[in-house]
Amino acid sequence: MTNSISSQLKTKCLKRVRVAGDGNCQFRALVYMIDHHHNTISRKGQTIDHKNLRNLAIRLIKKQKSHYKHFVWDQCFPDYLDDMSHGAYGDNLTLQALADYFDMCIIVLRHKRKRNIINNDGKHQITLIYSGDDGDDAHYDATRPVKNCVTTRTSAVTSRQSHSKSHSKTRARKTHRKSHSKTRARKTHSKTRARKTHRKSHSKTRARKTHSKTRARKSRKTRKTRKSRKSRKSRKTHRKTRKTHRKPRKTRKTHRKPRKTHRK
Repeated sequence: MTNSISSQLKTKCLKRVRVAGDGNCQFRALVYMIDHHHNTISRKGQTIDHKNLRNLAIRLIKKQKSHYKHFVWDQCFPDYLDDMSHGAYGDNLTLQALADYFDMCIIVLRHKRKRNIINNDGKHQITLIYSGDDGDDAHYDATRPVKNCVTTRTSAVTSRQSHSKSHSKTRARKTHRKSHSKTRARKTHSKTRARKTHRKSHSKTRARKTHSKTRARKSRKTRKTRKSRKSRKSRKTHRKTRKTHRKPRKTRKTHRKPRKTHRK
């Protein structure tokens, strides 16, 4: 459901201009709007008043009978033209014919109803107000712009822009915090890596030192064993040489007596 006419006018920065309700309100409102836009809308040599606009609309509808006759459904087409020439209320057909002729885009605002746009491709945009039902109380009014007016759309746009700016600032802060935390994490990670590498190198140096110590111990042991082996060998060889260089012992000659043999 759309808003009321007053709220729609506020959003467009427009003000209602009352028009006499004598059966020619649509044409009077169009005359006011064309006069208001006299610098932009060309009159094409026409004297603009409500009578001339009514006759112009009837002539345009007659010219394009093949196009407009399909939209007259409650009576025959000649009767419709006759009623319009004798002061009938202006309707969508007359609005469409005049909008095409003057190259206007006519926006019709209605109370809590969807707005009606006629000739959306028109060069000159005007806004009319339609109040009442589609019966005898139907009435058209004109509009005029309000000076120094800030539309709700522009305020909404500014609020959106400020909100987007604040949102971008908060996003920038968050990204800065994230980047700061990432740099801190990288620094701590690099520190931990440096500590680990220092510990590894320290452990490697300790391992090397211990390895060198163990090698030195092993070399000492091997030297000792070699020395002991050499000393043993030297002892053995010395003993052998002592044995070989010894003088032979004097053997005593024992003159054993021969055994007595008892013969029978």
